[in-house]
Amino acid sequence: MFYLGIILASIFGYLYGSVLWSVLIAKWVRNINIYDFGSKNPGATNTLRALGKRWALAVALLDGFKVVITAFVAFGLSCIPSDLFSQTSYFIPCVFAIIGHCWPIWFKFKGGKAVSCFCGLILVVSPSLFLCFFIIWWIVALSTGKVSLSSIIATFFILILMFFPWIYGTNIFVYQWNGYEGFKETWANGLWMFSFNNWLHTLTPNKEFADGIVTAQICILIGIIILAIRHIPNMKRLKNGTEQRIFPINQKSVKEYKFINKALIIVDYQYDFVDPNGKLYVKKAETKKEYILKLIKEFKNNNNLVIATKDNHPIDHYSFKQWGEHCLIGTKGCDLYIDENLMDKIIIKGTQKDAESYSAFYDEKGNSNYLDEFLKENNIEELTIVGVALEVCVKATYEHAIELGYKTFLDINGCQGFE
Repeated sequence: MFYLGIILASIFGYLYGSVLWSVLIAKWVRNINIYDFGSKNPGATNTLRALGKRWALAVALLDGFKVVITAFVAFGLSCIPSDLFSQTSYFIPCVFAIIGHCWPIWFKFKGGKAVSCFCGLILVVSPSLFLCFFIIWWIVALSTGKVSLSSIIATFFILILMFFPWIYGTNIFVYQWNGYEGFKETWANGLWMFSFNNWLHTLTPNKEFADGIVTAQICILIGIIILAIRHIPNMKRLKNGTEQRIFPINQKSVKEYKFINKALIIVDYQYDFVDPNGKLYVKKAETKKEYILKLIKEFKNNNNLVIATKDNHPIDHYSFKQWGEHCLIGTKGCDLYIDENLMDKIIIKGTQKDAESYSAFYDEKGNSNYLDEFLKENNIEELTIVGVALEVCVKATYEHAIELGYKTFLDINGCQGFE
């Protein structure tokens, strides 16, 4: 049995891959459940919506390194001087890390889309492939603003490039389980940097074994299939023209449009407030839906930002004494009454048990909801505010926007109050 190392590393990869950093970080940083936010996907893109660029980058790196660390665990096992570990693949366990990320045992098998993990896989297989993916991804992202489209197109190019032998640091394809014979000559000529992780086999007691090209291609192909499956909803939205942009302001747009400094703020347009069966129903609030959708389309057509706010209250929240239980974390009442995928940003408020947060900007104790920071980061100067309830959260948000120096418009046609 030469494959004990593969089995052990694959088990480690699946279990470690099942650790969803977006869920843990969102809970730690802002005490929110990422499954109840934005696209509800536990990945870097949704973390960007919830927490901003810094934490999104952290999640992307941590997710990618789940695969890289799995490869180094396999390397460690291959260093054991025993026939049981003599043919330990570094690539196969990485696939199990991706599977763990998509179907995590620790989170009821509800995982992410695995783009960062796939980047980790191709980095392990070939840094050249990773560089190609990285460049193509950013070109598409900056030109379209759509992360899903960037991932799909970049992955398609990897599907083509994986059949060029030089991408792995060799001149020929040798379709054998043991790839050492196909690689040893190019590695001897200093081309090991094209397949650094595979070259590490030469540092182990089993120096005459290395992952073959066929193993690399099969692992990449499995990764591509997983990504395709996980992106089926995105493909449908792209086809229908409803896929949202995660980069609403890109370099090309800034040059073409001088008026990209506006944002639409939709305050608390949630089921518990808008639906007639909601726990704190604002009468006739549902009649504003079509007008708000019209505004969203208008703002997006002009390349401006669309931002929604959401109450996300814990059990026994301070506001329940006056208003009764509403917008409880994890309930349908928390969801927006309009498609959350239309939003460029969703601001979560009311998460502190002992503080009221009528305003989208900060609560009564002065704790920021990070709306002001996000607006300044995107050079927003002018706000249009709609939502519910007019005399409570909409009013507080409007007043704070004025105090903070924004040119602010209250569009009454998109608002509804209790009175």
